[in-house]
Amino acid sequence: AAHERMWFDQYLQFIQNRQAPIQQLLFPKTVELSPQDYALAHELIEDLKYLGFDVADFGQQCLIINGIPADAQKGNEKDLLEAVLEYVKQNSGDLKTNKVKTLALGLAQKARTLRKQLLQKEEIMELLHNLFKCEQPSIRPNGKPVFVEINQQQIFDLFK
Repeated sequence: AAHERMWFDQYLQFIQNRQAPIQQLLFPKTVELSPQDYALAHELIEDLKYLGFDVADFGQQCLIINGIPADAQKGNEKDLLEAVLEYVKQNSGDLKTNKVKTLALGLAQKARTLRKQLLQKEEIMELLHNLFKCEQPSIRPNGKPVFVEINQQQIFDLFK
């Protein structure tokens, strides 16, 4: 949840500034898409670039991924792009009202689910430091809490 909050704010800023750090791939990946996903990807290609994707048309419903967001985990390029497109399709109503937030939230959620590594103590401390730099560190973009505060009396009441 903390990663999601932090990345959402970061991706929003990237889109608003129209600039995101891109991690270029040594070996670009091709992605074959359904006609619907291919059309959607073409509609969003500029916005995807502002999120950190370097994607180009590769003909016959194919895209080539030359780069991914700098903080994305390598090896999941295709899955990440497809997951973001799927999120956008599932939230297409939101896309009409706020495309920027829909894309930022889709990427933040999918990047979080694709990251399967345990964090070291230093990484946890950095995550917490960056989380509290967010505008609303205690609330995820979907309104659910990132964390809850429990005082001593509430803990005591749990054991009554």
